[in-house]
Amino acid sequence: MTSANGSIAHQAEQISNKVGVPILTLASDSATTETNIPWIFRMGPSDADQARAFAEGIYQERRFQRVLLVVQADHDGRAGGDEFEKAARRMAAPQPARLAVASGEADWEGVTAQIRSHQPEAVVLWTDAQTVAGLLPKMRSANASVPIYLCRKAALGAAPSSSVSSAPDSRNAPGIWSIYSRSGERMSAREDFDRRYSAKFGIRPAAAAEEIYDAVRAIAAALRGSGPNRARLRDQLASGAIFPEGVFPVAFDPAGNARGDYIVLAVATGSAQALPF
Repeated sequence: MTSANGSIAHQAEQISNKVGVPILTLASDSATTETNIPWIFRMGPSDADQARAFAEGIYQERRFQRVLLVVQADHDGRAGGDEFEKAARRMAAPQPARLAVASGEADWEGVTAQIRSHQPEAVVLWTDAQTVAGLLPKMRSANASVPIYLCRKAALGAAPSSSVSSAPDSRNAPGIWSIYSRSGERMSAREDFDRRYSAKFGIRPAAAAEEIYDAVRAIAAALRGSGPNRARLRDQLASGAIFPEGVFPVAFDPAGNARGDYIVLAVATGSAQALPF
């Protein structure tokens, strides 16, 4: 398994293709699964999935015109930012202004001043969690009424607010938003996992904990079907079979992409205040 870092996922992809070992990654870059014989399987929404959901909420539902896209100056930030701009173009929406933030940035006051100068109606942060940890408190202090959308990598350490649904009236409220799996019929499994996780660690599980748990459960279920054979394990994961043992059912298409149902939800205030992750 690999983290949400896209560069690490691409290195793992090269290794797995050479030695023939299946890898599950939390990275959202869909390029990791663009191989004819996939050995790498991507958990959670892709950059394109997130960009489409954010663009629909921002441009179609809330009719915002002035949107600022803040991207990390690295591979993941550029790839995700490009997908959001493509999604905006497909909707014939005004192109978002784009601001790049260096990895390891320390002048959060300066970055916040640049953001404020754009007078955005909404801000999309396609960065890592460390950048969000430094930037978000300054942004909320400067203007608490502007909705902020966090990409999956930025919000992997946060939990969705259980009190906020996807209803149109709640989605029109200012706040901090991100992408999560739709609960649906797996609510009881999630509640059970939340309860056990909270009892052990004293906090609610974040999105990363849920995805890692689901990945481990999917691997275990696939192994029961394939036996200890790397190629058969890969084929079992790529078969389209649904592995229902986790918090949410996990299924991959033949290319290794997770077939998920994703929704924009508010990030719980407590988890947002708990940054860094």
